[in-house]
Amino acid sequence: MLKKKSTIIEVAKLAKVGTTSVSRYFHNPKSVSTSLQKRILKASDKLSYYPSTIASSLASRRTKIIPVYIPSIRYAIVHFMRGIEKVLHDSGYQTLLSTNDGNLISEEKIINNLLGWNPSGLIIIGKISSRKIIKKLKDANIPVVETASKKPIDLSVGINHEAVGIKMAKFIIKKNYKHISFVGTDLENSELHTSQIYSGFKNELLKNKIKIKNLINFSEKEKDKLYYGGKSIGSEAIKKIIKKNKKTDIAVFADDIFALDAHIFCKKMNINMPKDLSLATFGTTFTEIKEVSPTFTSIDINFLKVGEKSGEIILKKIHNKKVNKINEINHFFVEGGTTK
Repeated sequence: MLKKKSTIIEVAKLAKVGTTSVSRYFHNPKSVSTSLQKRILKASDKLSYYPSTIASSLASRRTKIIPVYIPSIRYAIVHFMRGIEKVLHDSGYQTLLSTNDGNLISEEKIINNLLGWNPSGLIIIGKISSRKIIKKLKDANIPVVETASKKPIDLSVGINHEAVGIKMAKFIIKKNYKHISFVGTDLENSELHTSQIYSGFKNELLKNKIKIKNLINFSEKEKDKLYYGGKSIGSEAIKKIIKKNKKTDIAVFADDIFALDAHIFCKKMNINMPKDLSLATFGTTFTEIKEVSPTFTSIDINFLKVGEKSGEIILKKIHNKKVNKINEINHFFVEGGTTK
């Protein structure tokens, strides 16, 4: 026989507080004193009590859920999510993670399902391009935060990725590199941070009448085939660069994990960095990128901070506080030993 679910009245009685205090605690733990938090938590744990999300949504028309939608999965996602959850969980909200990993056919269905939870808001790690879905999200009348949009549906938090690409291009021009290779995946997908970096990088070079000599743009299928076939994208890219253009001065990687692979491969093959080949990248998704020798020339992108800021501004919007439409996070150039 199934055990009957405990009630909020039983929790309040055991904690020796009113039901309003219990309700406020589960809505926002910080809305009650620390001593009450401990008593209510102890009582709810003892009774195995948890509030009904459905019941709450019927009363308030909104659940305490804020879905996080990811159009395409990238390695930086873990940092975004750590920042988002750190902020939202402390305020009593629950995240709901969903992705289609680039399968645009299912995107509308995914958004419909997420809106069916009556969420308090929605965070998109990336951006939405479909006009149909944009209209649907506007009609939902909830706060929406995107992390890679200059023209957001509602709010935007993130790095100016085109500016990041421009900054790296200016450095390369200053250092008088002529034979440039650029390595990335799915660079034609404007929803990705890396494609926006590439756009800024390429356009700045063209302004200075410099062309990328060798563009290596792996498709998602090629990337998966290499990865699940036990091969490294970074090392495969270096092999392609050497085979196609031995004069390459510098290889710029849109993703730091692939740059790290390339660094390891160069050391293994006794390719001297930067004498034989210079390397540069964007982001510090992996701490190891800061530990290699020679150290990487890179642009430090704080994805954790983007996640935290996303959580902070969506909470402000939920509580009708003033929020800027565009919110930019600083990035920092780091010149290392992989360039001359």
